[in-house]
Amino acid sequence: VGENEYVCAAIEIKKWANYDDYFDAVRKGNRKGAAYPAKRAAREGYYCRRFEWSNHIPDVAEINFSKEERTGKKMTDSYKRSVEELGGAPKKKKILKSLSNSKNWWVSWGVFKFEEGHMQGEVQTNERLVGYIGLTREGDLCAYGTILGHGDHLRFGIMYLLHFQVMKSILMGEDDYFHGIEYLAYADFLSGTRPDERLNTLI
Repeated sequence: VGENEYVCAAIEIKKWANYDDYFDAVRKGNRKGAAYPAKRAAREGYYCRRFEWSNHIPDVAEINFSKEERTGKKMTDSYKRSVEELGGAPKKKKILKSLSNSKNWWVSWGVFKFEEGHMQGEVQTNERLVGYIGLTREGDLCAYGTILGHGDHLRFGIMYLLHFQVMKSILMGEDDYFHGIEYLAYADFLSGTRPDERLNTLI
C-alpha cells in the first residue's frame, strides 16, 4: 500500500443470493467472533432500526462518552461533544425523514433496548439507544461513516447485531433507499490498529 493509499474493508453485496447465505457464511467462518454475539444480543432483547438522529441526541452523547478509549486509542474530540453541541435535547418528537435522493443520502441506524419511561429531553421514547451507525450512500457504494456502541452494552454483542440487521435490510431489498447498493464499506481496514500491538478487534 502506497503512502497516500489505504485498504478499504468492503462487502460485495451481489456475492450473496440472500441474507441467509451471507449469515451462514459468516457463522461457518467466524461463529464465535460475529454470529454468536449477534444472536446473544437478540436474546437479550436488543433490536435495531433506522432512527431520526435528533430524537436521540442525549443517548448519542452518552454513548460517545461511555468509554475513554476504543481499541487502545483515546476518543477523539469530534466525539467529545455535549448534548448542546450536538444540537440539543429534543423538545418534541420528529418524524423520520423521507429520502429525497435514493442514491445519495446519510441515515442513522441504531440498536435499542426497551426501557419504559426513558426520556430524551422532553420526549418520552420508552427505549434507550445504545449503539449507532451513520450510513452514507454515494451511487452504488454504501459506507459506515461512524459506528459506536455504549461501553456498558458492548459485551452483549450489540454492534454485531446492528451490522447484521443493516446487511439483512440491504439483501432483503425491503427498503427502497437500499436498492442498487453493490458494496458496503468500512473506511480503512487498518483503522483499528492498536499501539500496544495486541489483537486488532475492529478487524
